[in-house]
Formats: sequence, C-alpha cells, structure tokens
Amino acid sequence: MIINSIVEREISSCQSELDSILASLPLFGIGGSIVPFLSKYAIIRACGSVERSIKKIIYDKAAASTTIETKKYLENTIIESSMNPSLYNIRKLLNKFGDEWSSEFNSRMSSITKKEQDSLQSLVDLRNEFAHGGNPTATASNIREYFEDSIKIVELLDNIISAQ
Repeated sequence: MIINSIVEREISSCQSELDSILASLPLFGIGGSIVPFLSKYAIIRACGSVERSIKKIIYDKAAASTTIETKKYLENTIIESSMNPSLYNIRKLLNKFGDEWSSEFNSRMSSITKKEQDSLQSLVDLRNEFAHGGNPTATASNIREYFEDSIKIVELLDNIISAQ
C-alpha cells in the first residue's frame, strides 16, 4: 500500500494509461504502425512514473519540516534532477540523507523478488535504449508487467520513509 497520496495518484494514473494502451492494441492489430509508438510511449510513461514517485517520496519527507531555502535546494537537487530509478541510484540518493534510510531499504529489499528487481532494471534499460537512439522491442504487456513489479519497490520505499 502506498501512503503518499500524490504518489498513489501518480501510480494510478500511469496504470490507467497503460491499461488504455493495452486495451487499444487489438484495434490496431499486432503489426499496426502505431503499435511501436505506443510501446515506446509506455516505456517512457512507466519509467518516468517510477522516477517521479521515488523522488516525491524522498523529497516530501526531507522537506517536511525545514526552511523555505532548504526546500528549494531539495527541490532543485531531487525533484528537478535527472535520475534513472535504478536500485543503484535509489540507494545513492538515500545515502545522501544518512545511513538510516539506506540501511532500512537495503535490509528490507529481501522482501522484493529478483524478478521485481529485474523488472525495474528492465524499465530503466528500455528507457535508456530508446533515449539513446535504439529501438526497444518490449511489448506493452511486458512494460505493464515491469511497471507492476516496480511498484513493489516504490511501495517499500514509501513505507520505509513514511515510518521514519
């Protein structure tokens, strides 16, 4: 369960869009010329949603009881920064706030399956492939599955940060 209501809306919105894409694909047929574009959009949307969610969870907690100047700094360094939502980058960001969040995240990652971890990395890899001129071939169904698996990591992070 996601505690941060803004993140919950972000995730729900992305799920709805991915569902709409999957529902529309039969109208275009497997070889329809629009299908690759919809799949690429789904990659960007899903990975971006995970990225924004992770940043929002950390930003909201860090900025909750601080000065306007510190909030602005956190906004510039977290929200406005570009960051692939890989496990490495999540851990790196958490480490910037000390050992407590990072240690808790690392110890509770044992509840996240290898498949779920790999799904997050697959979203990151697909987005990077597309962003660097490649032609990712994942299906919209694959992307939806990767997104659903990745949400487990977002939920874990949200529960850890919200409890601190």
